[in-house]
Amino acid sequence: MLTADSYTRLEKGEVSKAQSKIQRNISIFLLFGILASMSFAIQTAAASVSDVNAPVLHEIWVSPSAVEAGETVKLYANVTDDLSEVEFVNSNAISPSGEHLYGFGLGYNQTSGLWEGELSIPEFSEAGIWTFYNIHCGDTVYNYANYMGGTDFDVTFTVMPTIHVIPESPVGTIMLVISMIIALVTFIEVRKTRANACGQAQTPH
Repeated sequence: MLTADSYTRLEKGEVSKAQSKIQRNISIFLLFGILASMSFAIQTAAASVSDVNAPVLHEIWVSPSAVEAGETVKLYANVTDDLSEVEFVNSNAISPSGEHLYGFGLGYNQTSGLWEGELSIPEFSEAGIWTFYNIHCGDTVYNYANYMGGTDFDVTFTVMPTIHVIPESPVGTIMLVISMIIALVTFIEVRKTRANACGQAQTPH
C-alpha cells in the first residue's frame, strides 16, 4: 500500500530523473556548440593561409655558354613557392633570327634544390646568340607566373658556326691523276715533236 511518503519519494525520484535528463541535454548542446566553434575556427585559420601567390624565380643561368650545333646546353633555375609546392617549370629558347622557338621542360633536382633542363641544339642550326625567351611555372594550387627574358632575366648562349669539311671523292682523285698523266704525256710528245723538227731543219740536203 502506497502512503503519502511513498508518493513524495516517487515525485522526488521523477524530478531527479528529469533534472538529469535536462543536464545531459544541456551538456550535449554545449558539446555541439564547442565542436561547431572549433570547426569554424579551423576553417577560418585555413582560409587565412590560402596560397594565392605564384612561384617566384630567384635566379637562372645556363652552362656551357657556347656550343656547336648538335650539342646540348643545360638551364638551371631557382624557383620556389611560399606555401604549396612548385609543380612545373618550362622554358623556350629562341634563335638569333627569331624564326625558331624550341620549348623544353625542367625537372626538380632534390640534391641541388634547383630546376634543371637540357636543350639539344639541332644540327645545322643558326649560329649566333640564342636567348631564353621565358620561364613559365606553376604551383599545385593553380597559381602561375610567366617570367620574360630581357625583362625579368637575361640569359643567353652562343651557337658557334660549324665548318664541315667535305672529303675528297676517290673518283675525283683518280680523274685528277689521269689528267696529270695525260698532261705529262702530251708535254713529252710535244717536246719530242719539236726536237725532231729541229733535227730535220739542221740536216743538209
